Amino acid sequence: MFTTPSEWVALALALLGGLLLGLALASRGRKWQQRYVTERDAHAASRRDAESRVAGYDARIRELEASHARLSQSETRTAELERERESYAAELAREREAVSLAHARTAELERESSRPVQADPRIAELERDRVSLARAQARIADLERENARLSQTASASGQPAMPLTRRVIGDRPKRDWFDWGPGSDPRAHPRG
Repeated sequence: MFTTPSEWVALALALLGGLLLGLALASRGRKWQQRYVTERDAHAASRRDAESRVAGYDARIRELEASHARLSQSETRTAELERERESYAAELAREREAVSLAHARTAELERESSRPVQADPRIAELERDRVSLARAQARIADLERENARLSQTASASGQPAMPLTRRVIGDRPKRDWFDWGPGSDPRAHPRG
């Protein structure tokens, strides 16, 4: 379309004039600057609002986590206390059972003691043993008295009641049952 240099110059001048006319009519861009500042401030305000809401949410989350931790600790403590209560309840039940058994045994013993004593074969046997023991003790006392009498009689006569040494026949002692054997006869094997 544009073939000559003068046409190109006319086109450049037209564009430059349009630019100058636009700048003159735009009043130096104050309207757009004002809109930019307004938009920037609104964006900063919305950003601060969002950040404050996020901070509030974070604080609420921390508060809920702390509450959850307290609840979990209290649940743990509650479970521990429940286990302790169950163990105490089991121990109490065992003690109550032991007490009831003791009461039952006491009642049974009271009934036993209120009944007349029946002859027990073991008691009769022990009574017989006691009687035979008393007889044996009486016999021992009799033998001790007899022994004392014999020792007094022997001391009065000057002879011991029983020989205290082996009897000697001639110049050698009397042989006992186990004295027979090689080397037992001192005459057969003279020493020295």
